[in-house]
Amino acid sequence: MSRFFLILAAMVQGSKIMRLGVLGWITLGGIAQAAALTPRDCTETLSSQGFVKIQAVSQVSAFYCWGRLHARDRGVQMRTLRATAYGRLAEQEGFSRLRGDFFLRTLEFEARARKIASELSDGDRALLDAYRDGVNAGGAGFSGNFAWHSQDTLALLLLQAFDQTRRSFQQDIVMDRESRAGNLLKAAPPWQTTILKPGEYSRVEGAQRPFHDDVRDDARYARRFSSPEETIAHGSNNWVVAPRFTRGGHALLANDPHLALRSPSFWHWVAIEWGAGSNAHRIAGAVVPGVPLIASGASRFMSWGLTNSYVDVADAVLVDQKELASHTRRERPWIWFRWMGLKIPFFFKSYEVTTFGQPILPIESPEKETQVVLRWSGLDLKAQDFSALWSFSQARTVAEMDQELSRVGVPSWNFVFADVQGGIGYRVVGKIPSRAGAQISGPGLAHLKFDELASWPMLEPHEIPHLVNPARGWVVTANHAQWGGDARFSVGTAQTQSFRGYRIEELLTDGLSRGRSRVLHDVESFRKIQCDVQAVDARFLIPRLLKNVEAGSPGVSIPREGLQTLRDWNFEAGRDCKACALFRLWMNELGEPEWLNAKLDSLEAAPRSADQEILDALVTAYNQLLSLGEPFRAWGERHFAPFPGTSVPRPLTRASDREWVSTPGDEHSVNPGSADFDGSTGVWRQHSGASQRMVVEMSTPPRIFISMAGTNDETARPNFEAWRDCRLTEWK
Repeated sequence: MSRFFLILAAMVQGSKIMRLGVLGWITLGGIAQAAALTPRDCTETLSSQGFVKIQAVSQVSAFYCWGRLHARDRGVQMRTLRATAYGRLAEQEGFSRLRGDFFLRTLEFEARARKIASELSDGDRALLDAYRDGVNAGGAGFSGNFAWHSQDTLALLLLQAFDQTRRSFQQDIVMDRESRAGNLLKAAPPWQTTILKPGEYSRVEGAQRPFHDDVRDDARYARRFSSPEETIAHGSNNWVVAPRFTRGGHALLANDPHLALRSPSFWHWVAIEWGAGSNAHRIAGAVVPGVPLIASGASRFMSWGLTNSYVDVADAVLVDQKELASHTRRERPWIWFRWMGLKIPFFFKSYEVTTFGQPILPIESPEKETQVVLRWSGLDLKAQDFSALWSFSQARTVAEMDQELSRVGVPSWNFVFADVQGGIGYRVVGKIPSRAGAQISGPGLAHLKFDELASWPMLEPHEIPHLVNPARGWVVTANHAQWGGDARFSVGTAQTQSFRGYRIEELLTDGLSRGRSRVLHDVESFRKIQCDVQAVDARFLIPRLLKNVEAGSPGVSIPREGLQTLRDWNFEAGRDCKACALFRLWMNELGEPEWLNAKLDSLEAAPRSADQEILDALVTAYNQLLSLGEPFRAWGERHFAPFPGTSVPRPLTRASDREWVSTPGDEHSVNPGSADFDGSTGVWRQHSGASQRMVVEMSTPPRIFISMAGTNDETARPNFEAWRDCRLTEWK
């Protein structure tokens, strides 16, 4: 799970696409039933925790009341997300949003969503239209030209899907540049792990070695990594454990999406009930306002949680300009922006889209007489690809849930799920292109003929990564690779480094390595895993880096105290950590961990004196801290989450210390402290983290424990310390 809104989706700078992240998440619901829509069809009650429960006579009336609730409590957030999806954020935010708006216009989400809405089945249309009517009845900002439409909900799902998958085509562009420069990295680092293990997926015929073996010299098993300057892709954690590993004898599920931190929270927690007797339905969990579906939560029978999958569902490809010339249409949109209280039109740029609907990216092609075309499976979605989103929360077993999720065409998330009978499961959802595995294609962007853009075979549901009731009894996803390089099919290499996945697996299975017959987990042990702050990259890299440093003579530049602080560090990035600031600045100088690991491999293969680049980076980091005062101040005095007081993104300024919350964590800890460094103040500003934490014990009925970053509504007073200290509260 990556920042909340797509505010600047792309900026042209040389041959790069520069961007900020989107934040939006899908959510889940049920099956339509006919009912009259009046406010009397439902009641609302407010818990002591500030969560609303809607009780309705039917699902349609529940959706109506759900829309009314969202319009009343989160109308600003809904309008901002809609403006983002339609490339109209500059109308609210000003000139700085023009580039992002222009890029979003090339994806034409408004027209695509309108077409999908026209194809909805009667049952799906009844639900979305009921939600639409509730929104327009519940918020003063939703009337006339600003009224909510069913297509707006679909557009938010398209926006979210694009945000979750854009990394794969952006990596194509980065890797093309790096391959042309001869900078491909093929080594598998020692922290590499996969979601599915050998024996749980189909392998290439004749493959002899699993992904995690030493395969550095075998091109068939090589893994391409992003360039050294590639920014970290943030996401989320979720995992599920079978009853035999729990104290209570019930399956346990955890989910903590890592998103931008603000209050009120991006998420809106709600409980929905409709029907009676054997037809009664109850679902509760986290929702994105504007999309009436539960993203992570539980019903009476199931629980579920999601993370970004980062599977390869989008390609940047090269197509001959002459071929494209007769097969594209050019659009010159009017984009308005706000300036000094006025709305001013901007219409000087145009974009091109192929006749198959793929946008031509506004970047310079690396080869003459070609253009870069975006091919994304989300551009070809039909109404039926959304239908299961409104029904899978009705599943009662993991087998039923797996079947329902297999019908979701919207790319792409990792789901874990559990039922009250003790079953557990995992599945990637979305339309995923069929690509041969265990091979590396030639360097550079692929060349396609224009006609080839129209045909793109997709994996069948049974070929997509999935698992039901695995023999090992647990599954972990943390945005890392779904399976090894020996898999029959490739899902790409855009997934994040697996530091978090490695650590979660280690903590889940720790007892096994000590000879115990089984590990017994409970809500408390899951809470501790969610809030683990070991800097996993430091654990792997610091001993090797210090060995390299000690081969030289840095004592003149780095006081003994600095080296000793790093030697004595237990790699915990708690608020009392004295080594965290020096380590993080050192890493900022050295670049991405996998490239650094490869460099250390080469140094150890040919022993010599200390590498000057590593020494210079440490000196630079230390001197930067020294210039700011005490170089070994505690991490909690340097690392803060600002929590802007709105769910709409704004520029962050430190107006007062009271607005900033001292926080633990680091870039690669399970409980992330992803932060930007301000060199003028020596402060790290945490921009993302666990936007909510959820643990579900699958008793009958399930028990839900949660912690939110920020409040559930705009009037409550936040308790940031409770979130920071990982206090879970049971949903009542």
